[in-house]
Formats: sequence, C-alpha cells, structure tokens
Amino acid sequence: MAIDESFIREAQDHNIRVWSHEVDTPFAELAESAAREYIPYVKGNHIVDLGCGEGVATKVFLDNGFEVTAVDIHPEKLAMVDDRAKKLQLDMLEFLQQNNFTNVFCHHALEHTPQHQAVLKLLSKAKTCLIVVPALDTVHSVHYVAFADKKDIIPPKSNVVLNEQRERHTHEYWCITA
Repeated sequence: MAIDESFIREAQDHNIRVWSHEVDTPFAELAESAAREYIPYVKGNHIVDLGCGEGVATKVFLDNGFEVTAVDIHPEKLAMVDDRAKKLQLDMLEFLQQNNFTNVFCHHALEHTPQHQAVLKLLSKAKTCLIVVPALDTVHSVHYVAFADKKDIIPPKSNVVLNEQRERHTHEYWCITA
C-alpha cells in the first residue's frame, strides 16, 4: 500500500494545532516519564531528541544536566523548545544522514515519517535509543505509518534491552537499545 504523504502532513498539521496550544497535557506527562526512564541508559552527556515537538523531553534532559540537540521539521514546534538546547529544523532522515549521534530519544515521532524504515536503519548506529510509537490498535495510529507489531520498531542489528507493549495513556510499543 502506498503512503499518502499529503494525508500524513495534514494529520501532522492538525496535531500541531491541537498540541501546541498547551504543553501541559497527558501526552506531555508521558513524554516526561519516558525521558526519565531513558536517562539511566544514556552513555555520555549528549542526547538527540528526534521529533522533539514542543520540547517536553528536551527540558527533562536539560534539567538533568545533558546537552540536547532538539530536532523537528516544524518551526512552530521548535520555537517552543528551551533555548538551552541546540535546535535543528530537519526531518528525521535528513538529520540522521547528516550527523553523528550516540543517544537518541524518539517518543511518538517515528510514526509520523513515511521513511520510518530508513530512519530505523540509521538509528542502529546509536549506542542507545528509546523509540515509542502507538500500538496498531489505538486511535492514535490511524493517521500514521502503521506498526503491525513491536518487532517493527527495532533498529536492525541492535542490542535490545526492552521491547514490549505498554498500557499508559494509550497502548504503545516501546523499544530501548543499549
């Protein structure tokens, strides 16, 4: 099945309008808790927040003493990110192709890119990575690239330390590599 990129962009634009009005949402709490859970796996002092959105996780990392590169394709979202972070307006694939990285945090962002397989392949270069996407059976996956199973979000040839489905605000697939 071909991916209708205009439909995906329309859904992304809708999410920007909905989520950008208020960062204090249940989704923000989920991003904060995922960021805190990822911190023990981080090697070194730099984290890439890939698809950072408004920078909720970026702030958690900064407040815990990490240097952060916040990457998002949407300038209106990057404008909300804490100025202590290095901000890059790039899509995920473009960033990963052009930059070196050690630790990558990708919370509810991978499902927004039609190039998710290429992104996953490049994420296998990271020493540590946390990927969270909505499970296929949720309303949150309806407009995005579908992941049939949690195995679909594992970067190739990665050392997986956690790969499970969780129930939080939504059903999610979680994958941590280290």
